[in-house]
Amino acid sequence: MRAVEGGRAISVLGFRDVRIDDVDGFLKKVKASIHPATFQMVDATRVAGKPHLFFAFLNAQRSFEQGRAISETLEMETLLYASGNRQISRAIATLGIKPQTSSIAAMIFASSEEEVKEAEEKLINLVSGVRDDSVLDVEERGKIEDLMEAFGVTELEVKTMTGSGITMSEALTWLIVERVSLLSIKR
Repeated sequence: MRAVEGGRAISVLGFRDVRIDDVDGFLKKVKASIHPATFQMVDATRVAGKPHLFFAFLNAQRSFEQGRAISETLEMETLLYASGNRQISRAIATLGIKPQTSSIAAMIFASSEEEVKEAEEKLINLVSGVRDDSVLDVEERGKIEDLMEAFGVTELEVKTMTGSGITMSEALTWLIVERVSLLSIKR
């Protein structure tokens, strides 16, 4: 998924079967390789679909535009919104990649769609895994339960929304997007 919003381009990519032994070293390598684009990577098992990350990006961007940002960079602010946490340590604990992470979601931020596309190509060559956006989907029962626990979503909330004709995974995605968006009110 690529989009341009507010003068910034974003791309969201999924990868499975990833192996990253040295997370810090890997992140430094990615940073140097895709520059001038920037990025944020998260554990895909904690992502409720592309809308989850896209709305986190929109809210982070808006927080900078309105002078309400907690962090110093768009990448970190996006992580805070995606996690629904105001504290960086909690955001990293919730969504951060670790050596045992086997599926990741990568968000690339740039000043143009062309710059994003170039960064995507470089990133794809760096990740030791299979490019697969389906890792972002919310279909498996185990992932649904994990997301509900991580974001404090109750069965009642999901049932209320599924009563309006949407699937359980769609309901969960939009409930998490709502929580991501509400972070700006908690500040």
